[in-house]
Amino acid sequence: MPIPLSYKYVPEYQSLTHLPFVFTNEPSIELLNTFVEALNQNGHLPYKVSLKQLLDTSYLQVAHTPEGEFVGGCSIKLRDGEIAKMGLMLVDKKYRQFGIAEYMTQLRIGHAKRLGIKMLYAKVRGNNISSMNNLYKAGFQVMGNFLSEKYLYSTITWLYLPLKPMTNRVSGS
Repeated sequence: MPIPLSYKYVPEYQSLTHLPFVFTNEPSIELLNTFVEALNQNGHLPYKVSLKQLLDTSYLQVAHTPEGEFVGGCSIKLRDGEIAKMGLMLVDKKYRQFGIAEYMTQLRIGHAKRLGIKMLYAKVRGNNISSMNNLYKAGFQVMGNFLSEKYLYSTITWLYLPLKPMTNRVSGS
């Protein structure tokens, strides 16, 4: 069901109040294809994203204008009963700096809480400063850094956000 973005829904994002964006978890195939195309042209991923990969996520949200123009999109992937990964997220260049990424991050955190997820994690390429800042602002903490062969030996930062206490998975002494 589409959620019209307005001051009423997001009072903390005052810069968004004059922009009539609609967020939906039931996007059209055209919006999904535009999301995939934008992800593949972005340059932050060392692989091509397919529509199937995008649809294989457990939570998908796409923002668009009332005229149907793609604004941005985001996803979550469930890992097990307690952990989920902040999936792909992108805001079209002409709609950046309006707080849309922050809002989509809050949508994903809220959805994870409703599902009873205990921890969200994210992997961010070290040079993606805006994504790192967005996650820090949402309360994520750094778990560590590693060099990724998949990302052409770029530094990847793992971040996590506890939502509830985790069950103790270690048994024995």
